[in-house]
Amino acid sequence: MIKLDLPIDCMNYTQVIDSCINKMGKNNILRIKLETNKYDLIKISKLYMKWGKSNELFKCLRLHNTQPINMRNCCINYNQDTDDMIKIYTTYFVKNRCGGFYDKIINNAKNPNIQCPFCGGINSPNELDHFLPKRSFSYYAIFPYNLIPICKDCNQIYKREFYPKDKNRQLIHPYLDNEQVFNEKWLYARCIIDSSLDLGIEEKLSVEFYVNTPSNWEEDKKEKVKLHFRQFKLAERFAIHSVSSLKTLLDHIKWFKSANQAMQTVEGFIDSVIDSEKLPNSWKKALFEAVKKELPTIWSSI
Repeated sequence: MIKLDLPIDCMNYTQVIDSCINKMGKNNILRIKLETNKYDLIKISKLYMKWGKSNELFKCLRLHNTQPINMRNCCINYNQDTDDMIKIYTTYFVKNRCGGFYDKIINNAKNPNIQCPFCGGINSPNELDHFLPKRSFSYYAIFPYNLIPICKDCNQIYKREFYPKDKNRQLIHPYLDNEQVFNEKWLYARCIIDSSLDLGIEEKLSVEFYVNTPSNWEEDKKEKVKLHFRQFKLAERFAIHSVSSLKTLLDHIKWFKSANQAMQTVEGFIDSVIDSEKLPNSWKKALFEAVKKELPTIWSSI
C-alpha cells in the first residue's frame, strides 16, 4: 500500500550481524554459531533481495521446528536452528537494541505521510513485522529487509504468520515491490445511495472500496494487490475509517448549499483535497473521488 525505503544506515547486513555478535560473551554458543555462519547468512540474504524484486519470495525454503538451515549450497554449521535465530532477534536485536537498528527501522515509518504501510496508514506502526515469519524463515530473523514497520492490528489480526505460497499468493512488500504497485492507481470507491429509505442523505449514503488493477499489469501483480486487499480486510477497514471524513464532507456540502454557493464551488473544494493526497491509492483520495462522481445526486438530496 505505501512504499518504504529502508534507512541507509540499516542496509549493511554485515553491520547488523556484527552488532549482535559484539553484545555476546566470547564463549556464548550463539556467538560461536553466528560468527561461523555469518557469511552464509549474508549469502542467503542476496537470494531474498533477488526474489523479492522478481516477485518470487515463495521460493524461500520454509523450515520446520529445529530443522537446520540449508539453502542453495549455504549449509549452516553447528546446527544453528530456528530457536537460535529467534533468540538472537528477541534478546539482542530487540531487547538489547544492538546497533539501534530496531528503532531506526520502526521510526522510519512514524511519519504522518507514511504510517503503517500494510493498511495504507489507517494506524501508526508500533511493531516490526517479519515479512517472512521468523518461526518458518528464521535465517532472515535479523535481516533488515525482512523487518517492516507495522501497526498492531495488521500484524496480530490480519497478517499473523502469512507467508507466500506461490506466485499468485503473495502480499505487497513495502521495500521491494515494483514501483507500479505504489505509483499506479488500483484503489477505488463507489457511493451507494439507498433511495428506498425515507431518510436524510447521511443515513442513505454509504461507501464501498474495491480494487481495479490496470489492464496492462501482469497477472501475478494483479493477484498480489487483490490478495493484499483481502488479507488485511481493507474494504471493511477503509469503510469504517472513512465514516468521519464522509460526515465532515457532507457537512461541508450542506454549508455550501445553505450559503447559496454553486455546486461547482463544492467540486473545486473536493478537487483540492484529491490533489493534496499524493498517494494514488490513498483511501481518502478514493473516498473524495467517489463523492465527486455522485455529487449531483447528493447535492439534490440535501
